Amino acid sequence: MSTLLERLRHARENLTGRERKIASVLEAGYPHAGLESATALGMRVGASAATVVRFAAKLGYTGYPDLQRELRGEVEARLATPLQRLEQSAQVLPAQAANEGDVPTRTFEVAMAALTRSFGAFDRHTLEQITLALTTCRGRILISGEKKGRAIALYLYAQLNLCLPRVTLLTTDAGFEGDQLIDVGPDDIFIAIDVRRYVRRGLAAADWAASQGATLIVLADSSAAPLYALTALRLCAATNGAGAFDSYIGLMLAADILSNLVVARSPQSARERISRGEKAWEQLGVFGMSTLR
Repeated sequence: MSTLLERLRHARENLTGRERKIASVLEAGYPHAGLESATALGMRVGASAATVVRFAAKLGYTGYPDLQRELRGEVEARLATPLQRLEQSAQVLPAQAANEGDVPTRTFEVAMAALTRSFGAFDRHTLEQITLALTTCRGRILISGEKKGRAIALYLYAQLNLCLPRVTLLTTDAGFEGDQLIDVGPDDIFIAIDVRRYVRRGLAAADWAASQGATLIVLADSSAAPLYALTALRLCAATNGAGAFDSYIGLMLAADILSNLVVARSPQSARERISRGEKAWEQLGVFGMSTLR
């Protein structure tokens, strides 16, 4: 099922001038702007309530209330805590599906569905543009992720650092994160992992880097993520979980795809860096076994 933002993108070319103004208001204030009455939303763009209702129907909704139901669900999902989601899932799942034996199967099925949805949503042109930006970066590549997003950030860093120079994983220490951003500028790339519940400090760091001219790349869990609209270099992955917690397997897939694209575009650079890494790992005794015998 398409979200409001997806419907707006697909229908934009067929919208009238007044309808495009309505679309712009909804996009800028997503998802809360759509919770206003049709009359209030129309007044903001100089249109009648009837125009707003026809606009909703043009997007494929049965009416404006149908559009609002979707947005209320989005707001509730974004504000839900793990405890609330656990309680909701207990109410939705049949009693027999909650027993221990069914949990692994249910988790696997939801994860596979998230992978499929994520891969289908990745835009090939955007992947190419992000790869080009990474492989031609003249400055630093800064990667930031807070809370659950930290796992994705670390995973992406571990791979990109073996492919490209000057890759940095930003610290989660608030005092030193600012220090790492002192020199950020137009030659740098800032990769933000933007996942709910959207940590304010991570959003502020990405906003600061972008304001200093750095290229912003966003890996998000939804087109409604706060940083999603700030750049065209963005990927969105499904994060549906089987229980109380979101699953980030789709974002892990995005990290794998980007890393493999970078290697495919700059294989010599990757070979040289991995070769140096092997020497460093051996010197430092990082691994218990250097080869399998």
